[in-house]
Amino acid sequence: MSYYKGYSEKRDFFRMMVRATVEFQVEGDSRVYTGVTEDLSATGIMFATDCHLKPGQKIVLKVLPDNNQQTPLKADVEIIRVDVNDKKEFVAAGNMSNVE
Repeated sequence: MSYYKGYSEKRDFFRMMVRATVEFQVEGDSRVYTGVTEDLSATGIMFATDCHLKPGQKIVLKVLPDNNQQTPLKADVEIIRVDVNDKKEFVAAGNMSNVE
């Protein structure tokens, strides 16, 4: 995990480069989807997934720890941007709220 907050970074919180598995459900859909985080901050997350999310969608997301010593981070997320990476995965960025 690495931290960065360069001169041009305007955010109030550090972004952490974190590679962790996420599980999420899209509001109104009972299926559980998976992905992998790219970065995480106190109020936002970016992750890659095969699920085609769209800006404005709301999801309930869990960031799963890589050991049984920690509990998952849970949050409500509103998707604000979706791009496609060179692996043809959807890369979603969202604002987190109700973080547990």
